[in-house]
Amino acid sequence: MAHLERADLVVTGEGKLDASSLDGKVVGGVLHNARHAKAVIAGTVTVALDPDIQVMSLTDRAGSPERAMREAGRLVREAASQLRAPERVA
Repeated sequence: MAHLERADLVVTGEGKLDASSLDGKVVGGVLHNARHAKAVIAGTVTVALDPDIQVMSLTDRAGSPERAMREAGRLVREAASQLRAPERVA
């Protein structure tokens, strides 16, 4: 768990980010235990998260669930490239 406390940005993923994702699943545990910037890349998103958590929906980016599944690799890479870690204060 120490690695989550030291990370500048923690990214996790889920096929469908919904209320059950936050209750006993890995994504919920990661978001709960990470201390700094957090992000989720998901196929679809049906739950609101804290505004400080960056959330990216592949379906929204692709325009349809079918295209999101077909182009998942490219979409994940593009989404990840847009995530931002906070500036470190010296």
